[in-house]
Amino acid sequence: YNNDLSGEIPDFGKNTGTLHTLDVEYNARLVIDINDLFRSLPPDNFVVFYGTECSLTGSLPTEIGLFSKLGIFHAASTSMYGSIPSEIGQLSETLTRFVVSSCSLEGEL
Repeated sequence: YNNDLSGEIPDFGKNTGTLHTLDVEYNARLVIDINDLFRSLPPDNFVVFYGTECSLTGSLPTEIGLFSKLGIFHAASTSMYGSIPSEIGQLSETLTRFVVSSCSLEGEL
């Protein structure tokens, strides 16, 4: 959180099964492709993502529906774009906060 990180997020690989929270908010020089990130995170245990005001790009992947424990997704004021995938509906019992204001996402929840 607000550490002036720069560069790219590493590929976490599916072997990081204990990672449940990733907070990279307010690191504007940190480049993250949301598709690559979600494809590298462990879907079984990941619960919280904070990515507001970082260089988050791309569109939400359909794989987001596999993150059965995801409860918080904050990615406001980023460069994400495209449609919100219908698979996000699979998270209706766990996703309590989905904050994507000031992004170029469209669609229904």
